[in-house]
Amino acid sequence: MENRIVPMIAYEDPASALEWLATAFGFRERRQRFEGHRWMFAEAVE
Repeated sequence: MENRIVPMIAYEDPASALEWLATAFGFRERRQRFEGHRWMFAEAVE
């Protein structure tokens, strides 16, 4: 079995955080998941 560490950061305003990551580091959103009107998951990659 291979062990992996997956980094995760929780943001209070994920939409603004993704916009900032795109501007600051050139990230783009790859996928996201909502439950109702609440963000549960978003993935940003270079």
